[in-house]
Amino acid sequence: MLLLALGLALLIDVLRVFLPSLITLFGRAGETPAELVGLYAALWFVLPCLAPLLRPRWSLLGGAAVLVAARLGLQASDGGTPQLALASVGVSAALFFLYGCSRTLPRAAVPAGIAAGLAFAVAVHLLLDGVDLVWRDGPLPWLATLTLSAAFVALLRPPSFATLRPPARAALLRAPAFVARLRPPAFVARLRPPAFVARLRPPAFVARLRPPAFRAPRAPSTGARATSPSGARGQAAPGGHAPTWEASPYPEVAPGSGELAPGAAWFLLGPSLLLVGMSAGLSTAAWHGLPLGVAALELGSFGLSVALMVWLAARPVSSKRAALLLAALLVAGTVLMLATGHGQLVPLSVGGLLAVTARPGPPAVRPGAGVLGGGLVFLVGVFGYYAAYDLDLGFPNGLVAATVAVVAALVGVISALRTTEPLAATGATRATEVAEATDTADTHLDPDTAHTDTADTDTVDTDTADAHTVDTDTADAHTANNADIADAHTANNADIAETVDGAEDTGGAVGVRPGVPARRAAARLSGLWRPVVAAVLLTGLSLAAGWRSAPAVQPKAGSSFTLLAYNIRMGFGLDGRLSLDDITAWAAAKRPDVVLLSEVDRGWLLNGGHDDLDRIARGLGLRAYCAPAADQVWGDALLTNLPVKQVVSHPLGKHGYPTGAQAQTAVIEVGGSEVGIVNTHLQSPPGQAPEVAALVRELSAGGRRPVVLAGDLNTRPGDPEMRVLESAGLSDPLIALGNPATSPADAPVERIDHVLVTGGVRVESADVPRLPYSDHLPVMAALRITSVDQEG
Repeated sequence: MLLLALGLALLIDVLRVFLPSLITLFGRAGETPAELVGLYAALWFVLPCLAPLLRPRWSLLGGAAVLVAARLGLQASDGGTPQLALASVGVSAALFFLYGCSRTLPRAAVPAGIAAGLAFAVAVHLLLDGVDLVWRDGPLPWLATLTLSAAFVALLRPPSFATLRPPARAALLRAPAFVARLRPPAFVARLRPPAFVARLRPPAFVARLRPPAFRAPRAPSTGARATSPSGARGQAAPGGHAPTWEASPYPEVAPGSGELAPGAAWFLLGPSLLLVGMSAGLSTAAWHGLPLGVAALELGSFGLSVALMVWLAARPVSSKRAALLLAALLVAGTVLMLATGHGQLVPLSVGGLLAVTARPGPPAVRPGAGVLGGGLVFLVGVFGYYAAYDLDLGFPNGLVAATVAVVAALVGVISALRTTEPLAATGATRATEVAEATDTADTHLDPDTAHTDTADTDTVDTDTADAHTVDTDTADAHTANNADIADAHTANNADIAETVDGAEDTGGAVGVRPGVPARRAAARLSGLWRPVVAAVLLTGLSLAAGWRSAPAVQPKAGSSFTLLAYNIRMGFGLDGRLSLDDITAWAAAKRPDVVLLSEVDRGWLLNGGHDDLDRIARGLGLRAYCAPAADQVWGDALLTNLPVKQVVSHPLGKHGYPTGAQAQTAVIEVGGSEVGIVNTHLQSPPGQAPEVAALVRELSAGGRRPVVLAGDLNTRPGDPEMRVLESAGLSDPLIALGNPATSPADAPVERIDHVLVTGGVRVESADVPRLPYSDHLPVMAALRITSVDQEG
């Protein structure tokens, strides 16, 4: 389970670089056609379709190795083309790794592993205040990245003496169990024909090339060696279970035995990535700027949902009715998230559906195809939803996310309805799988070398029986050692054994007892305190990392103030790296009174789920006023500590342009005088310029209040749209100050970012510094209110 969880966390880390790099580096913020960007992204999701040509073990280990290398490379990268290449390769490598997992990991490890990976990534993102390790410099981010990568790599090793828990480790060191293996007769027996030669015989050799085997739920142990109906020892019995010593802590499961998770469970990974990622992005910004109590409630409810996702994924679903309820909850939660920005219902319903699709049942059907299909659903969902901001899809983009939720819900419902036995009856079997798979599945990748100290010659071939009879002491020690490790393994899973006991009370596979309602309810809710405690800890630590009280309003004496207008391109610089802290540090040195931002992202999955506005506002110590444009978490913003008498966001017409736009109007007070501010980012100037001109006239109150219009107007000084704005009483003072170009930032040739003013306010100076933190340059202006009769 841990192997899958950490691998998925690394994939999400890489995706948070890959997706914005597509827009900023490959797409160059709209210069590259959206269709070409989509084809490039699809290439790296389609490439893993070659994974079936590899042995699952090679796909798993090779994909994991390249994924770790790509992640470490991203930490060292300075952006640009290397960042895009590393992120692209990392995504494909992660899908190769997941394909290998789908063909090797036991059923019980899959739902909990997927849920734990999603929860880990969300929790770390919150604790880091939305700025992931890959965007941070210094020794501490490197140390954290190396630790995570090392833990992931360590789980790829077969079980060894170092990975055994203390009771099992002590059993290995006991004489004669440990010493007997070093005695010459036992050691030589391993190299003697037929014990050694038997390994090279076709049946045994071919068996070693199969996908790695994992443990099956053990039948009640009789201490006897598994046999076929004919009584032959050491041969696979019908049903696919490989022969094992019942006391061995590493019994094997043959491919096709029904112990792999079905394709439906792996397919659900793609929709889960999309829906949980969107809900996490929205929830990241939802609590910022709220009073402490409200912020704690908002963040705590989402944290509890994430914790319950893991809790539900690790437990059996009690009925088909519960599966239907979870499916309905996912669809309703997605619609609620799109309508209100609150995605608390999404994670917990995802966790429940993961448990439904990975239920014990018949042999797995195409688990590898499920991984690849789910990855493509994620890609189509991401581009289908976010392409609406560049292409006219002809339908609301929220329909894309809702459709993905419906598909995921249908997969869960179909999985539940196809169950041939009541889901409640699988509780004990599922709990046993979890108990046995969790400890060793993550490291049990090589059946050839897995714990040779206990069972490496036990199941190779009937000819190897000679090796077990060479030294009586060795055989006795081997049995004693296995018994000790089995006891230690059972003790280490005492918590999950309670679930088995609870399953018996509900009519599970272990046995049927008279119903005791109180005990049945207690069994179902056992361990519920864990997600509650996890949610409380996550909420407290996240609030400590990211919450701040709103700065106090600070009236300004005199008639002068400074204004900064900047299109920050979602906080990504020319090198494709997140530049929010660089923008904040530069702006803080200028000490602006009013900051107007365009293209502010507050949680888009496509851009990595950052809250640009809160990060910059907190760094500048300013109050923030958000003005959503395209949706609830993307648009423009006003930041100031001056007294704000009113602030309103006015939607503008699209006029054939798919991305939404707005004009934020505000009235602020400077030295006892009022000045109107219009903050906008025009997408279609021919149609939107007249709408903004009307707002300027209204805000000026018949010429009694001076007005400043600033932002990315996508309009040049000589364009006809500028004449429309001038008709509202605005003028362009930057022409007389050198007419500095603002776009593109790396080689500016035109000015499309403006500070326009009406009578009553004068621009005394203006500066357009050459900064690499966006594809636009900022405009910094010093303004002074002149003698305007504001009394009428």
